Amino acid sequence: MTAKPMQTIDFPGLWVNAQPIVRSLILGAIRNLHDAEDILQEVARSAYTSFHRYDPSQPFNTWVMSIARRRIVDHLRSRKAPIAALDEKAIDSLIHAHEKLNDIALARRAALGQCIEELHDRGRTVLTRRYVDNHPVKDIAAELDTSAHAISVLLYKVKSRLAQCIKGKLVTTAEDAR
Repeated sequence: MTAKPMQTIDFPGLWVNAQPIVRSLILGAIRNLHDAEDILQEVARSAYTSFHRYDPSQPFNTWVMSIARRRIVDHLRSRKAPIAALDEKAIDSLIHAHEKLNDIALARRAALGQCIEELHDRGRTVLTRRYVDNHPVKDIAAELDTSAHAISVLLYKVKSRLAQCIKGKLVTTAEDAR
């Protein structure tokens, strides 16, 4: 994979995608919500100021999680937290678990996008109107000159079809990975 020049890499976009997993890691390690939010801000600031050291051929989440790990350990040491709170091996285990969950979420999101593309036009339209545009079922029904019940049934069928499609694509992906 060819590395992109740093000026073409979108730090805010990378951070927005990484922030939920970083927040989850920090909240798992630090019990005090205010301290956890402060650490999250420190991680964001540190990642931004040291972004020139990020190797774009490596996953951004892994890089930013290493920054979070250091901030968590520093925080626990500064608080003289009891050893039972979290040792460094436990933090590493949390990071590994969060990275696996993030990989699963990315695979599910990719499968969802593919499955949405495979929907028939009416199903995709109703799904978009309901969940992207956030329109109530009764308004969608009025727009499409049908009943709210018919729209609800269609949404149920579309969501069921999407769930089956995603499951199938994830199984196929897992088999291909073997």
